[in-house]
Amino acid sequence: MPKTVSNTPSVYSFLRIADDASIPDNARVTMDGNSPKVVSHITFQSTNQRAMQTFLRSIAYEFGQGVADIATRELRNAITTSSPLTAGNVRNVKSLLERNIHKQLSLDCFLHGINTATGRFDSGSGFPAEFERHCATLEQALGAPIPAPLKGELCNEVLRDFFSCYQKLEIRDCTPEKMASDLVERTVLKKLLACASSGLLGLPGSVEDKIAVVRECYGQGRLLEPGLVLHRLPSIRSRFQEGPLSLETIWQGCFGRPMPEGLKPWDGTLEAAFSREIVQALGLQERPDTLGLAESLTGCMAPDKIIGMFDGTLSCLGLTDFLNLPRVSFEPYPSLSGLDAFRKDAAREFVSVPFPAHVGRTSYKIEPSVQVGTNEPVRTGMKVGKSDIGKHVDSIAGQVLAECAGNTQQADAVLHLCSQSVMRQFFGLNGIGMFVGSNGAQCRTFIGGEHCVTRRNIQRLSNGDVQVNIRTPDDDPQILEHVGRFSVTVTVDRNGQCRYTDMELALAAPAPASA
Repeated sequence: MPKTVSNTPSVYSFLRIADDASIPDNARVTMDGNSPKVVSHITFQSTNQRAMQTFLRSIAYEFGQGVADIATRELRNAITTSSPLTAGNVRNVKSLLERNIHKQLSLDCFLHGINTATGRFDSGSGFPAEFERHCATLEQALGAPIPAPLKGELCNEVLRDFFSCYQKLEIRDCTPEKMASDLVERTVLKKLLACASSGLLGLPGSVEDKIAVVRECYGQGRLLEPGLVLHRLPSIRSRFQEGPLSLETIWQGCFGRPMPEGLKPWDGTLEAAFSREIVQALGLQERPDTLGLAESLTGCMAPDKIIGMFDGTLSCLGLTDFLNLPRVSFEPYPSLSGLDAFRKDAAREFVSVPFPAHVGRTSYKIEPSVQVGTNEPVRTGMKVGKSDIGKHVDSIAGQVLAECAGNTQQADAVLHLCSQSVMRQFFGLNGIGMFVGSNGAQCRTFIGGEHCVTRRNIQRLSNGDVQVNIRTPDDDPQILEHVGRFSVTVTVDRNGQCRYTDMELALAAPAPASA
């Protein structure tokens, strides 16, 4: 039965008007006490507003604010001009309600099926519990709770994205692991959690505005990096003090000019224009080569640090130069064991460091390796050969388990770090790595990718943690001058949790413009 309260008329009292074919579309609907009625005479604006607000309030109470928002958009013109609520308006909204109620029923059935199929419907760890767990992470980063109405909107948005990626699957294919992974990887939670881990959600601004910025940037087909926008949120709000933030108000408040017309997310024009605006906002408009890198870095570094890379004043980066410590990722193999992830990558690592063409030197050859404790380094990389690489990996895995004192959970995480996951996070191709655009830019940079030759050193600490240091070679002074150096340390606790505890990215001078 529909919910009603004494001061809120039932939606169905309005919909009965729509069902009466004898009532023309232009007939006006007013309130007679607590009941709607049809009149033919001219009505005052206050009468129109009362009828409209009561109708929308009834929808919100019975069907939720999300459905009421849809009805509000349908009635926007009438609302802004204080026009009367007509029988035709009610009929149009009735059609909308029917479509969206059916959609919600489908989502409810889907959600019930997912939780039942994964055996977690009553255990507190199905979709709702996973969503709440991620919200707790966001609230910690925001420093404040997410208001209940906003959390409800966010849940519906996540559920719609989540639902769309499961439509072609059988329920039996929806495993708990896939549900948990897709909940983050295929919804707006991915960008929100990334902003949380990089410290962006801790910047000044209201909870509602920061979440709105990320949702707007995420929802544009191709992802727009919200870093610079979140930095400039106070100035955006000083310019647009009332109402929710839209992409248009975000654009104008952040960049100081109206959003150009005709930009489309699906053909790249929106993303390209957004990148150009970021470059101009950072004062780098004379540097077209900076487009990709500048946009990418706004998601993890403060604007002054980005400018320092391009004006040459910043020659070395450490963890403190990031907005917050990056979160360690095991992509692209988070669902595999650490050993299997290592097996996939052990033979993919290069065995030489290429110098830029203008240096006039051949590449600097060096063997990648993994050294565990006081054991001798074990070679990895392309030159080991298929027949031997498996033996080398098994040898390293045995040494790692011993270094972890038999703790299989900790050893699994350490072996993940022997794959190329860390190098991928910083230098992965196809827009994955945070410094991926640096090779094409005339700025101080590190010339390397996820397959760059590295040496790994694994040491157990006195408290039971294990440190994994991953570093590129610096044996030759010309490597540091023309290529740069990358060294990062990850600490793995006894529960297998990882965190970056040290990093140094030495940036080489840019190649001459003519090179």
